Amino acid sequence: MTRKHLADIHVPPVGTILPEEVGRFLGALPVEGRGEVREIGRSREGRPLHALRLGSGAVRVSIVAGAHADEPGGPLGALALAQWLLEPAQADLLEHTSWAICPNVNPDGTVRNEAWLDVLPRLEEYALHAARELPGDDVEFNYPPAGPEGQEPRPENRAVARFLEGFGPVSLHASLHGMAFGFGAWWLIEESWVDRTAPLRRRLRRLFEQAGWGLHDMDRRGEKGFHRIEEGFCTTPSARAMREHFQSTGEPETAALFLPSSMEFAQSLGGDPLCMVSELPIFLIDRKDADPTAAWEEFRAASRAAREQLIMSGDDAALREAARRWNPRPVALDHHARTLVAGVAEAAKFLLPR
Repeated sequence: MTRKHLADIHVPPVGTILPEEVGRFLGALPVEGRGEVREIGRSREGRPLHALRLGSGAVRVSIVAGAHADEPGGPLGALALAQWLLEPAQADLLEHTSWAICPNVNPDGTVRNEAWLDVLPRLEEYALHAARELPGDDVEFNYPPAGPEGQEPRPENRAVARFLEGFGPVSLHASLHGMAFGFGAWWLIEESWVDRTAPLRRRLRRLFEQAGWGLHDMDRRGEKGFHRIEEGFCTTPSARAMREHFQSTGEPETAALFLPSSMEFAQSLGGDPLCMVSELPIFLIDRKDADPTAAWEEFRAASRAAREQLIMSGDDAALREAARRWNPRPVALDHHARTLVAGVAEAAKFLLPR
């Protein structure tokens, strides 16, 4: 889709992803006869978790969003996707597909990030107020079954798992994420599907370039399960690789906390699902270097130090210097959402029988 086509995708206000608003938004959708909205459980702090079922086609698509609390583009994209699927223009797609959408699987985290949420985030507010769970406690890597040492999944994950168990096996699973900073769009694909998705990657690459994102490129050399496929694409991480990483860094207690990811849980439901993770940057770095991996590591170290200085002392000098050197510019969250809708739609259409 070009920018012109993306503009036709309606996106709700950013505040719609807040826990008290998600249910209202979904409840107002015209789902009668085409699906249902339900509350599937409660978060760790007692906030409601809502989900949506749509369609009755053979290609089954599961969507989860918001696992990492400081990545609001995912929940916004999931809500925009639900609305888009119900538009008359998508009737043929909805006839051939079925959807299970969990638009915000971490409502507690969204509340903790409310202070910086805006359609066009500001760098200093993000640096001061962005918050996410510690490794091993995030909602992405907390799905059933329980760990070998009795580690229990979070209540959010148990609720989503029950909902998806009644829907699987799935053809496509997408976990909608984001990243604070990046050189462009980064899309993760489960390793067993790399050879089969070359045509899909071409479509997605065209989408990202025409939408003005460009492509993020770095080689993490297998760290946490991230293996570079090509510019803009990488493999999805795994719980095993996460555990191995934290074991290797001398953090066995953290390593033991990692349970299956949403991708691994989707696979456990049977079939051979195409599993994907979206990673779109909240702040886009325009600078291009001959060695993008080295440039990324340099920027990440500088931005972390600048943020720590700002939080600890209120001194924004290092943040301003990092901004001068790297020129990170915010990308409107509604553009995130539209791109996610288009990316997921491309993947679903890719799986339709020819």
